[in-house]
Amino acid sequence: MKTRIIHAVAGTMILASLLLGILLHQNWFYLTGFVGLNLLQSSFTNWCLLGNILDKFNNPTHRHKPAQFTHSATVENLPCGDQVTMYLTISDGLITDIGFEGEGCVISLAAAEIIAAEIT
Repeated sequence: MKTRIIHAVAGTMILASLLLGILLHQNWFYLTGFVGLNLLQSSFTNWCLLGNILDKFNNPTHRHKPAQFTHSATVENLPCGDQVTMYLTISDGLITDIGFEGEGCVISLAAAEIIAAEIT
């Protein structure tokens, strides 16, 4: 399933950039090249950024509100409607627990998961 999504996104980006390059400005063709290079790179390295984003979104380990937390912060992207609240439990100057809740697109929720994972 993940591979089909990656192929669909890459194909859509290539077709959209070709159309935009023809209709609006030739600089859109750079996006076509960028997507093509990333597909080629992922075939050699077996690493795909979109695949990693989908993994973080589908298998979050920090998407929860801790039972007790000492700090929280909410960020919103008003044009998109994304909203993420991060919760921290700090004890003796150390982060002992971190979690988040949110609504939004795959990228914003995967980014929250990546941030939480990097902090812990």
